[in-house]
Amino acid sequence: MPLSPTATLLTRRYREQLGQLSQLVVSQLVQRFRSARASDIDAWFEAIYPELERLIITGQGAANTLTARYLVDHAAAEGFLVAPTLITPEPAQIATSLRVTGPVAFKTAMARTGIEDAARRYMIDAVRGSAQRLILTGARASVAET
Repeated sequence: MPLSPTATLLTRRYREQLGQLSQLVVSQLVQRFRSARASDIDAWFEAIYPELERLIITGQGAANTLTARYLVDHAAAEGFLVAPTLITPEPAQIATSLRVTGPVAFKTAMARTGIEDAARRYMIDAVRGSAQRLILTGARASVAET
């Protein structure tokens, strides 16, 4: 059964909003990683990690708010009522993902290239993908679970 035009519009708008949200949070994270102290990447990461985690959790919360509203509105447009089941990734998942794509990726790239700027770019690219996945995973799982 095809979706109503309203439901289709809601889905398009929801995807756009999630994209804008993830871009905003990712850009803030990338900005932090550009200032990484290469001389002691592990100490830098430990010092800044609480701020990084807060940014991810805030992004996840905003994604859940968008998701809950989308699920309720989409269901209503199709003549149904739903109670959204909202899911967020575990804090341990955030820590592991940011550590592996942050300082671990930096050190791996440094060992391979020996070029600090190249290692920083490699780390930032890895963090960019990881952060986007962390922010959107809960939204995707919430839609699937609901």
